[in-house]
Order: sequence, then C-alpha cells, then structure tokens
Amino acid sequence: AGATEHGAVFEAGEAFRLIAMSFCHFGVVHLILNGWALIQLGGFVEDHYGRERFLIVYFLSVLAASVVSSGTSGSTSAGASGGIMGLLGFLVGGSSVHTPGLRYLITATFGRSLVFFGALTVFGGVALELLPLGIAIDNRGHLGGLAAGLAVAPAFRATSAPGPWLRLLSAALALVA
Repeated sequence: AGATEHGAVFEAGEAFRLIAMSFCHFGVVHLILNGWALIQLGGFVEDHYGRERFLIVYFLSVLAASVVSSGTSGSTSAGASGGIMGLLGFLVGGSSVHTPGLRYLITATFGRSLVFFGALTVFGGVALELLPLGIAIDNRGHLGGLAAGLAVAPAFRATSAPGPWLRLLSAALALVA
C-alpha cells in the first residue's frame, strides 16, 4: 500500500513509496507510538521553528530514512519513525549549534531525554531483532533519518520569518507528500 522495499523502489520505479511509507504503519501500537513521538517532537519544532522548517526537516528525514532503508535492505519498511528520528537529530544538533536562546529552550524542555530516547530506539531495535519474537525494527531507516536531522540542524540556526525559498521548498515537499 506504500511501504518501501528495495525491489519496489529501485527496480519497479515506485518512488512515491519513499514518502508514502511514512503514512503507513504496521498496526495500531506502531501508529500510536509514532503519533505520540511526532506530537511531542514535531509540535515543538513547529511551534519554535515554524511550519516551513518543520516540514523541511521532517520530509527530508523521511526521504533519507526511506532511501537508506530500501537501498540497503530487502525488507519491507513503513512508519513515520525515520522522520521522527530526523526531528530528534535536528533538536540534538540544535542544542549545540542554534542560537543561545534556542539551545537553552531545547535543553530546558528535553534535558538529556532526546539522546536517551534516540539510543533507546536504536538499541531497543537491535534487541528486539535478536529476540525470537518476529518483530523487525528498521534501524537503517532510523539512523538515516537521524543523520538527516543532524545534517539539517546547522542550516536552521534561528527562528526568523521564513524567506521565499523556505516557503517554496516546504510547499513542494508538502505537495509531494
């Protein structure tokens, strides 16, 4: 229905899956966990950085997560967690490179919980895959999204009003989605 998989994306040319996968989930628990995380992190980024920057960070992270996941694995992957890990990476990076007021706000709001939940997601994914429960966690996608968020953080160091290029890029990404 929209999940990524190497053959579908790279052999059948179904590039729409690179974004569509973030709207597909493997069950209600998966949807609720991703929804909760997206409300927490996405709401913060949108409130403090603006809708345009939120959309850019989120969808670039989704794209990176999807490309890394489907490019390096034959497994099927779906969910918003690559984009969420991108938001987490953006905030972790922002706590070091953004303006002093934003660095303080990120630290005051999240403390060290961003690093903790990022590590929990990755190491928990490894642990779940090692157990014979039949649960597959896409750590490739998580790490791809995290890397994208970290990479975008230096570009959005302040919360000034978005210029026309930010508006255009965010609108284009929203239209693609």
